[in-house]
Amino acid sequence: MVTIYDEEYAGLAARFVDLPGARAVIVVDVERVSDSCGFGVPLMSYEGERDLLQRAFARRGVAGSADYRRRKNRTSIDGLPAFDDDPLDEWSTLEGLAAVRTRLGAQIDGWVAPVSHGIALDGDIGLVNRPGGAHGLPAVVLATVLKHDGSSATLPMSRQQLDEAITALAPAEACTDVEHPNLAAWRALAERMDAAGGGELTAVFVRSADDPVTSPVDGALRAAW
Repeated sequence: MVTIYDEEYAGLAARFVDLPGARAVIVVDVERVSDSCGFGVPLMSYEGERDLLQRAFARRGVAGSADYRRRKNRTSIDGLPAFDDDPLDEWSTLEGLAAVRTRLGAQIDGWVAPVSHGIALDGDIGLVNRPGGAHGLPAVVLATVLKHDGSSATLPMSRQQLDEAITALAPAEACTDVEHPNLAAWRALAERMDAAGGGELTAVFVRSADDPVTSPVDGALRAAW
């Protein structure tokens, strides 16, 4: 695999149509080609190309496409290491993390950063992010995974979504100027689920302290401020 960051990429990519979001060229040495009997294959007609993927990555831009790859492509569906070649320069500084936070928020319709948020396992909140705290990046990462706009709500959450949130926030460890308590708390929740053989995950967002409480878990979060 020759990634977009390798010197050989430009020469190989020139052989193909330029596509937004392209990340690598796969070089294959073909030793044998065979076909199989098509007697049982139905007849199908070609109707045209889809352009949804190209338009989606064109909207994200270069940096946004890298954000997407970090969230979706760092591991395969069975947990094996996958595409992990995007540089972490932006994630290594406080200014860079602020830029990532702003960029992710801009991709969510109606996004307003919540004053507080947290993830609970069986009603037990792993970490309480209090009003006034520096938890903007974890909040927008969690909202991105859950496709939520940050409004006050209590949302069911799957283990797969927890793993995706951990994967998406993990690059922030490249910045050693601050601690990353949400990432540590999310990983602890995953470990607790593994030890217990499961559990019920809940994500809570509180956009304003004046908003009505949305669940008992929401109430517990606010009581811990």
